Amino acid sequence: MQAAVQARQFSIARFAFVQEPQILELVAPSSARLHNISSVATFLIPLASLILSFAVSGWFAFGLLYFIVGTRVTSNIWASSILRAAYHSEEAFCFLFYCSKINCYDLTTRSEYEWQLIKKAS
Repeated sequence: MQAAVQARQFSIARFAFVQEPQILELVAPSSARLHNISSVATFLIPLASLILSFAVSGWFAFGLLYFIVGTRVTSNIWASSILRAAYHSEEAFCFLFYCSKINCYDLTTRSEYEWQLIKKAS
């Protein structure tokens, strides 16, 4: 399967919308640390901005926008780490596919393969 992905016969896509830090810790421990820091910053920076906007200046209220930016950054870190792990390791690919964190698309027949659909079919 990994050879087919690298030969561009199959494509891998992120499927799960829920970000589970434990799965990221298993398949990409170095990216898990960055994801944790980004997740904490996504909530702490807007909270600090809110407090500072009342205490010091209203200009700090612009820091509340970091919640939107931080959420997107955290999501991108998650997606790229999961897809990179699935692309580079057969074990990670099998684990992520079984946990329904990724889907496979056959680019030649334009069909989608998802673990839940395969399990229901058998």
